[in-house]
Amino acid sequence: MAFVVKKTISGNDYYYLNENNRIDGKVKTKTIAYLGKVKKEAKKKAEEIIRKMDKEKKKKIIQIGRVGELEKVNISIDDMAAFCKRKGFVYPSAEIYGGMAGFWDYGPFGVEMKNNLKNDWWKFHVHGRDDIVGIDGSIITNPKVWKASGHEENFNDVLVICKKCKKLGKVDKHEIGKVKCINCNGEYDWGSVKEIEQMFKIKVGLDGFSYLRPETAQLIFTNFKFVQENARLKLPFGIAQIGKAFRNENAPRDFIFRDREIEQMEIEYIGDTNEKYPYKIGNTVILI
Repeated sequence: MAFVVKKTISGNDYYYLNENNRIDGKVKTKTIAYLGKVKKEAKKKAEEIIRKMDKEKKKKIIQIGRVGELEKVNISIDDMAAFCKRKGFVYPSAEIYGGMAGFWDYGPFGVEMKNNLKNDWWKFHVHGRDDIVGIDGSIITNPKVWKASGHEENFNDVLVICKKCKKLGKVDKHEIGKVKCINCNGEYDWGSVKEIEQMFKIKVGLDGFSYLRPETAQLIFTNFKFVQENARLKLPFGIAQIGKAFRNENAPRDFIFRDREIEQMEIEYIGDTNEKYPYKIGNTVILI
């Protein structure tokens, strides 16, 4: 905010245009221009300067909106997390108790933004098309589903320690003994290999068990026959789902980009490869 101030020095009046700005939580005053000794002329000059400042500010806003950033500002992922927390978008879950890595709570603005994204996605992909319908599958289901899909046997992280930099690395099973450290190109200690299950195993009832689903696709497949009959669809068609999935990530990091609890928006589009699709499809792989 700009304003005119009068300073009296040795009996003479001098007029200045000052501006207040908040920096690091404190209000600091900066002198913009000297306006002279006559009050009437000083006021006129101040109005001209303020009008010019407003015009430049408006011009800058328009340029940012149409062209993009005038100045690129590099911010870290930690800066982004702090901003989202401060503005009510995303909070570390249960932070008053120390939080828990890989889990986040969405604040009043974050939940509205997330719901808007989900609603727009659903309107576009499901309501806007005749060949796609939706379901909302259970987060916990019969563990035989995850055995049949191969998750129970293969959905694991392989962790190994580098002999040179001593950092923990993650490799695929087929890479054991074949790759080097991605950090320093050193040799891994293959004797330190440890597998960590990516699925969260939970107790069900007295003696039963299951898993928190690691993805949303499998319930689309198990309900395929019912959906096709109830929605009276013919191939090719798609089934959409939005929902939570859980992965026991060994090292969650990068804010909400690598978590243990995630939300997925997914479409499984099913058809006969021998029949013509209504859309152009690139390289296809016959899975069954």
